[in-house]
Amino acid sequence: MGFFYFIGGIGMAEFAGIYFNELPLPSFVRVINVNHSILPPVSQNTLAVGGKAGVYDYGNTLGSREISIDVIIVSPEENVLPSLLEELSAWLYYEEEKELILGDNPNRYYKAKFTGDSDIKESFLYGEGTLTFTCSDPYIYGLERQYLIPADYNGDVLGLTNTGNAETFPQLRFEMTQDVTDFSIVAGEDFIDFGSPLSVDADANTKVDAGGWALKDWLKSLNGWSVPASQYGGVITGSMEVYSNVEIRQAGLDYGTASAWHGAAVVKPLAQSVTNFEAQYSFRIDTDATYRYIGTVKLRTSVSMRSGASTKYKIKKTGKVGETYNVLSKTGSGWYKLSNGYYIPTSSKYSTFTAETYKADKMGRNQFMLNDSNGYPVFVASVRDDTSKSRKLTAEVKLINGTNNAVIFSKTVPSKHNNLDGYWLIKRNNNVWYISLYNENESGGYTRIFYSRWSDSRELYKRPVSQAQIGVMAYSKNTACYMACKDIRVKTLDTQVKANQVPLIMRAGDVLDIDNETGAILKNGQPFYEYLNPSSTFIKLKKGENGLVVAPYDSFNNGSITYTERTL
Repeated sequence: MGFFYFIGGIGMAEFAGIYFNELPLPSFVRVINVNHSILPPVSQNTLAVGGKAGVYDYGNTLGSREISIDVIIVSPEENVLPSLLEELSAWLYYEEEKELILGDNPNRYYKAKFTGDSDIKESFLYGEGTLTFTCSDPYIYGLERQYLIPADYNGDVLGLTNTGNAETFPQLRFEMTQDVTDFSIVAGEDFIDFGSPLSVDADANTKVDAGGWALKDWLKSLNGWSVPASQYGGVITGSMEVYSNVEIRQAGLDYGTASAWHGAAVVKPLAQSVTNFEAQYSFRIDTDATYRYIGTVKLRTSVSMRSGASTKYKIKKTGKVGETYNVLSKTGSGWYKLSNGYYIPTSSKYSTFTAETYKADKMGRNQFMLNDSNGYPVFVASVRDDTSKSRKLTAEVKLINGTNNAVIFSKTVPSKHNNLDGYWLIKRNNNVWYISLYNENESGGYTRIFYSRWSDSRELYKRPVSQAQIGVMAYSKNTACYMACKDIRVKTLDTQVKANQVPLIMRAGDVLDIDNETGAILKNGQPFYEYLNPSSTFIKLKKGENGLVVAPYDSFNNGSITYTERTL
């Protein structure tokens, strides 16, 4: 049986406590009742067995929730009601579930989608009807809690409290400070276990590095980098600079002049020559901007800034009325990513956005190469906007060996990724090349846009690599789109682990992320299941007090446990 809240009538004050996808219910809509059930539908799972009285009880299955909101719509004058209904329909309709906040508790939300009929009984100045939302996920989501593991953690049980009445699945994050052969997280009967511990009787020499770093540079300085003799596909003009201690770019954004592709480049030797490798290059190329930002926002009200593009993420600070912030990008779900790394809703209710003036003539090329010991490229990976007529990025990987060359990957980047703040992941193992391109997503992680494999059956492109080279280029007299180089890592895969050896599964500097709800395990942003114990079970936090232990306890810092409480 359901229950309802009586909100108000025609002559009563507007109820403004309903938000859907971060947007308030339009002001011309008056809420009369909010109807929803105490619990979602509950069905019992049973099994009847011949010769036994009754049935076996195998627990419950929860059905979907349904929430209905009775509303009236008041038009200020005749012939305006149809346009108001169009505005309401735009507020309601999405192809996927969004967060629905009801007025009874602004700190809790449902994952809902508008469904059913949308019939509104109309007159010239007045309309009434019922808005129905279906929640395929029956839980009510509440407070996000974040527990920071103390820097002096000594292996004791970490106490975690879940005040919701349903279990929840935490997100775990660890920054490794040591090289480890094993790593475990245990919570009650659940555990996640990686690798194999080194026996106390084993020789330390049995630990082997199955993929050490040949280069790891966050590009916060130009130490060790020099100007190369040439730049593939263009000429070298200008120089690189470190910008804002987070990336390197064309100094002063002054690319100089040339008749075709031209710009700055830098090269750095690897710690060792590598045959089998995995290379990751993080970069930015933004077809919307000439500078680092796509525009600015000036706050019209006080706004909560969050760590991700959703209300489920932690509030990091409050922006005050009148403050102005630079905008790095705009997400597809209606959030601005600011230069401070936080997110605010794009609704004009909160801020006024001033975009950088856009012209289609922007062009640019962001390029990454691994070279042989003589400085000749083994491969060239580029993302470029090579047309002055429109915004269009092309991603390409070319292999080179003297007069032989092969374009093993060439794709037009989908338009929703025209502002690409992501990375290449390029791997060569024996004669097989693996190509992936990622872009930043709205939760602060990365989404793979492309994946491809190519076999070098003629073994033409197997030269060892000894240098890394990166560069940015403009074209002729066209304005350059904004480009930057953010970090680069090259890992050797040449070492093979023997039967009597124990591999180092993580090294100091690696970052491990575990999402126990989705089952995603990432090391440095990449899927990491190779060393996962198959008997591992993802961790859940039950209602009330929970305990969690991490081992080795001294192998990490900046550990965090984040979870959103849920209620039925």
